[in-house]
Amino acid sequence: MVLGGETKVRAIAYKCLFLRKIDKHWAALARQFSWRFCHFRLGFGGVMNFLTWLYLYRKYLEAATPNVTKGPSERHLGFTLIEWMVVLSLVGTLVAIGVPTYSNYVDQTNNAAAATDIRSLEQFITRYEVNEGELPDFLTDAGAGGLTDPWGNPYQYLRIAGAGLKGKGALRKDKKLNPINSDYDLYSMGKDSKSKKPLTAKASHDDVIRAANGAFVGLAINY
Repeated sequence: MVLGGETKVRAIAYKCLFLRKIDKHWAALARQFSWRFCHFRLGFGGVMNFLTWLYLYRKYLEAATPNVTKGPSERHLGFTLIEWMVVLSLVGTLVAIGVPTYSNYVDQTNNAAAATDIRSLEQFITRYEVNEGELPDFLTDAGAGGLTDPWGNPYQYLRIAGAGLKGKGALRKDKKLNPINSDYDLYSMGKDSKSKKPLTAKASHDDVIRAANGAFVGLAINY
């Protein structure tokens, strides 16, 4: 519903009259808002509502101040110290909430992209195996050696089946230290660009791995 000019002025006037009643309790209201917001009891709608009331409160103060001052700098009231404190607290809290949220979103996007790349690499390896009758020794043999993960690192590949490996030291291992694949290992070292063979190692938690001979592709910590 769009309000006409006269209706908007009247609505502002009514809210200003209400704000006049709480003028003496402004400091308590600010402290209460700051406490609730810092404890995440106000959502985004509550924040926008508070900013609207803050704007109306300033309009009330400007209307209540006689416009007979000497200089133009004195015709409008500046923000009070407590108002600046509330606004800065609000901005700081929004940043504290927004930055981790955005960082988590970026991490999830990169992890999903790495998983998609691994599925694509599987197709290159399968095509090579069908044509040559054996697994490639390197990703370059399958024509996929130049692909890097979302963090700029090359994907790690190790042929297991038919490679004549001695022991299991070079294989990726699960929580029980059993190899996670019997054909080949394929993974990204993840965000920290570090990795160790056991998935239980801290450096391996953010690895994006292929496990169970391709039945699982995802974060190592989730396997």
